Amino acid sequence: MQPFLFSAIYRLPLIPTAILAVTFLLLWGILSGRKYPNPDWRVLNAVLFGFWLAGALYYTLLSRDIYPREPHLEPFYAIRRYFEKNDKNALREFWMNILLFIPGGAFYTNLLPAKDKTSVPEALRRCALTLLTGLAFTSVIEAIQWRANLGQFETDDLIANVAGTFLGTLPAVVVSIAYFLYATDRNPFRSKFLRGCVGLLRRFREQIAYIFCGGTTTFVNWSVYFISASVLHYLASDAIAWIVSVLFSFAANRTLVFQSEVRGFFPILKEGALFVAGRLFTFATELLLHWIGVEVFGIPADVMKFIIAVAVAFLNYAFGKLVVFRKRKPEKAADGTQPDGEE
Repeated sequence: MQPFLFSAIYRLPLIPTAILAVTFLLLWGILSGRKYPNPDWRVLNAVLFGFWLAGALYYTLLSRDIYPREPHLEPFYAIRRYFEKNDKNALREFWMNILLFIPGGAFYTNLLPAKDKTSVPEALRRCALTLLTGLAFTSVIEAIQWRANLGQFETDDLIANVAGTFLGTLPAVVVSIAYFLYATDRNPFRSKFLRGCVGLLRRFREQIAYIFCGGTTTFVNWSVYFISASVLHYLASDAIAWIVSVLFSFAANRTLVFQSEVRGFFPILKEGALFVAGRLFTFATELLLHWIGVEVFGIPADVMKFIIAVAVAFLNYAFGKLVVFRKRKPEKAADGTQPDGEE
């Protein structure tokens, strides 16, 4: 019998589980960019990988019933059955095998060492090792299932598990590319065009990071809403989605966009309070402007919604840069010099 957690996830619609996977990859990528290669972060990933490994072994071997040996060696057999016979269960099984291995790939990649997290080749090396490990692990599982009559040997299982492992490694590559572009001054390209593109990206790195965080925050908001709306009232789901997305936005803006140097529980709490206050202010401004645009000037509601979204984005950016995450200059000493010998 399959464990309850796996059975509950298996019964979820495909779209919510896909949203859940993308949200996990986004969050793990942001955390990895902040923490890796900190030894404590690698230890945490090693522990999480151990839990994932135990769960994967239990799900794939220990909880299985006896099956007759019936191998399916044709690759992408499940995909073909879905398109030819509309077999949604085959597609679901293929996707669930992908979903199962995404956390394993993410955890294992982060527990591997690297000398420089800004190095793209180093990240690719870790991802390659993770893929080889995932392929070896799933091959052993399939062989044991075949030998012990615990399941059917399927080429699709190998493909799906390796695909899930690959998706789990993506945050490491994306983080290394982001650090290379935004946190270093190295520009190894010889092409004038490529060097110019890298320079342009670095010139507007803060604005690009803000747009990225805004997009991911919207995605997190929708993810939480659609998942929670399946079991809760839509207004409660909306409130939960707003809270989670604001917390995510605060962490993302603090880390990726404005790179706040504030440390300590209470100073960070103060930043968070200012951030939430700013979002509440812009939300109230959005409601007011929406009402004025529709009721007073007769602008279509959808058009006004788009205009306001752009204006609110600028307001949130300005509030974050000038108020919440404002860079404070070091105070000068009595003799006019900077503290700690700064000039």
